[in-house]
Amino acid sequence: MKRILRMIILTIISILSFITISMAVDSSYQIEVTANRAEVAEGETFEVIIEIDPTNVEGGIGAYTAEIKYDDSIFEITNLEGIGNWDTPIINNGKIIATTNDGECVTTKQEIAKITFIAKTDVINTISEIKVENFEASNTETILPAESKKVEMGKEQNGAGEEENNSNTNQQETNKNSENTVSSLILPFTGIKNIIIPIGMVIVIAIIVVIVYYKKYRRGNK
Repeated sequence: MKRILRMIILTIISILSFITISMAVDSSYQIEVTANRAEVAEGETFEVIIEIDPTNVEGGIGAYTAEIKYDDSIFEITNLEGIGNWDTPIINNGKIIATTNDGECVTTKQEIAKITFIAKTDVINTISEIKVENFEASNTETILPAESKKVEMGKEQNGAGEEENNSNTNQQETNKNSENTVSSLILPFTGIKNIIIPIGMVIVIAIIVVIVYYKKYRRGNK
């Protein structure tokens, strides 16, 4: 059964690569992405932690999916771990998906995943980003998106580099403001309960519900 569920999940993730999902937002929550270090040399590893705050989501959150974007000529993922009550994420083509290991939704702020990277080259005199995008979580009834977050690895070490870094920071702030402007376009739909749900969303919800209830059934029959 586990193998079948895994195949279904990977298939759905592949299908969703070609589907644009529109949805209403009933609740709001945020994710945070942090790294345990800012610079790495070639061959060194570092960890990126994903944290979620579902305190404003009715019923909590029991599953999520996201895209991990990074320069694969510089970094490589070597390990994935679920944290606390979360299963180890399944990864396919840069997309990850995971559920709680007991099928229950969580309602408190907590770390949910640790991604270990190795550096293929130094990132001391350069800046490279690792982004968590298209993050979507579910309380088994609704799919809820969150704003993309990122961490930066490396920094410039000379004066000229500092000026360039400040310029990059300003540009990043401008881009961030642009992203927030785009995200705000979703807000007028907040609270809409009766909408036509796209087929892609139906599939995702169905798969998440199957996983959650399968885990509850398995736990109840132990």
